[in-house]
Amino acid sequence: MTSVSAEDGKLLDAIADSEDLPIFTTDLLKDYIDFKWNLFARKVHTFGLYNHILDITLSSLYIRAAYHHKSFGYDLDDFTTFILYFWYIALIYPTIYDFTQLTKQGFSNYFSQFWNYVDMINCIGGYVNIYIQRNYFDWDYSVYLYSVIILTQLFKLFFFFRINDKFSIITTMILTCVLDLKVFMIFFTVMTVFFGMTLNIFSQNLQPEYNSLAPSLRGIISALRLSVGDFDFTQLEILTPNECRVWWIVWLCVFFMGCLIFLNFIIAEVGESYAKVKEELESLVYKERAKMVREVEDFFPDSYKENNKEHFPTFIVVREPEA
Repeated sequence: MTSVSAEDGKLLDAIADSEDLPIFTTDLLKDYIDFKWNLFARKVHTFGLYNHILDITLSSLYIRAAYHHKSFGYDLDDFTTFILYFWYIALIYPTIYDFTQLTKQGFSNYFSQFWNYVDMINCIGGYVNIYIQRNYFDWDYSVYLYSVIILTQLFKLFFFFRINDKFSIITTMILTCVLDLKVFMIFFTVMTVFFGMTLNIFSQNLQPEYNSLAPSLRGIISALRLSVGDFDFTQLEILTPNECRVWWIVWLCVFFMGCLIFLNFIIAEVGESYAKVKEELESLVYKERAKMVREVEDFFPDSYKENNKEHFPTFIVVREPEA
């Protein structure tokens, strides 16, 4: 029989804040994290999930009512106003939750995590979006802001997927693999920009889908499409024979470097990262769970944690059968 004192709760912060994968696969620490997770952390995050589903539902209803002009039998303006006010109320809980974390963790620690950027954009951007939709619906930039809000709703939903064990595995693996590819993606971006600058030397791409883009961006997008196998030969129609010969040399460089070589490197790196994550999956999942438990602990006031011995006992006793 083993006991864990309240002082050992500092291990939770050490696990959650560690940049490297900590060695904490011992049964004692697993039991400690599972105890807090099953006792109160899962319930709090589940409530947050339901609130976020309400947020997404209201957003979908507003898109249908305002942008698709569906009034559902009510006056359009009154119905959209009702949705916006109800949406405003749905944002109160995540706002209190995230600003409480910001106060407890401090500005630098809070914004050291990717998910907190998503939460803050979802809260502040949500209020700004509601105000703009209510008062400046015809403003051109309102569409841009609304698009950002929808994307943050998607990423926040991915965060809540970690509540479920199976979804947690997928979310953890995807996020870890993307972080492993950051060096390759920076290199790929630099290469695409320079190839795009080379294509811009010959002429602007006159395809209709490029009309809304700045002339300097057209070559970059063309190089990106070429590097993923989407070929476009429109520029050849307005080039001289000598320019066409040089254009084909550049085209071959983009094709071999971007499409044949670099994409295969990325695929190989993803496979290696996937294998690495799969070996350490249990530790990664418990690390993510420790972060989620720490979030809920920061949400509770100190007086509640001192007086509620059911959720925050002085000792946790773990009993194991002898071999």
